[in-house]
Amino acid sequence: MDHGFIQRRGHALPDADIVTWVQNFKRAGGVFPRLAWSSTPSGGWLTAEVSLPKMLYSSNVILIDDADVNRGLDVISQFISNETGFTFDAHTALVGRVDYCFNFSVGEENIARYVSAVSCTTLPLMTRRIIEDTTAVFQNESRKVQLYGKQAEVESRWQKGKATDDELQAAPGILRLEVSYRHAKACKSLARRSGLPDHRADHLLVRGIAEAELGKMLTALGLDRIVEAVDTRLDVLRENHGYTSYFRQLVAYLALRDHYGEKFYQQGIGGYSRSSIYRLKRDLKAAGVLLRTEHQLPPLRLA
Repeated sequence: MDHGFIQRRGHALPDADIVTWVQNFKRAGGVFPRLAWSSTPSGGWLTAEVSLPKMLYSSNVILIDDADVNRGLDVISQFISNETGFTFDAHTALVGRVDYCFNFSVGEENIARYVSAVSCTTLPLMTRRIIEDTTAVFQNESRKVQLYGKQAEVESRWQKGKATDDELQAAPGILRLEVSYRHAKACKSLARRSGLPDHRADHLLVRGIAEAELGKMLTALGLDRIVEAVDTRLDVLRENHGYTSYFRQLVAYLALRDHYGEKFYQQGIGGYSRSSIYRLKRDLKAAGVLLRTEHQLPPLRLA
């Protein structure tokens, strides 16, 4: 393979179905796309992987807009065309992975509070992992969702020489929500659900799609409304529902959940039906009391 590509270790067997060559580029103050050329008996394809904010601004702390994306795709197109000798249009390239993110300026003291609030939250068909008090991760084979403090993440990279001083200075107080579609099939499914003709870069890498995915995730996590503190939850429920039998049902469910864990009903405790669980969880989330926190937290808004 020419143009400076090097065969990837692990694909050197002569009878391998897929052979991959890679080329990494570095420059002072930024990054170029990492290129990989894969060859199979039925044909080959070129993959480019890069962080657009890092490439354009030498920082992955700042957020970019549609104009930045278009400019970044132009840079990638020109760069790959120059390096490989083949005309390449990044705008029409199919997306094999996409990461949508948003930064919420909540103050460093609130990072752990938001992460703790979602530490008992479940997302359908996704496993949950809490890393110390700075990161909550929900993931499956196709999708990954992260809520994390940017300062802790940047500090970890800075200590390894992979983040700049400017990034480190910009990170304190930022809570980042990140929604990632991890492979081409997942990106194709996202495009179909979004009413797009395909999963091209100029269709998926746009603000409208990013905001829709991030907004849905805020709602799923229950963070798009006020998160009530533990010692005020009953007052909030009584204000919303009055001193009624349904108020008492909500309180009973909440108490069992707090004491026995989020999936207590799977142990037969309480004798709840699936429909009643859905209704109770829906109304508790709507009241902002399903998440557990010692401090009232303001809603997170994409603005």
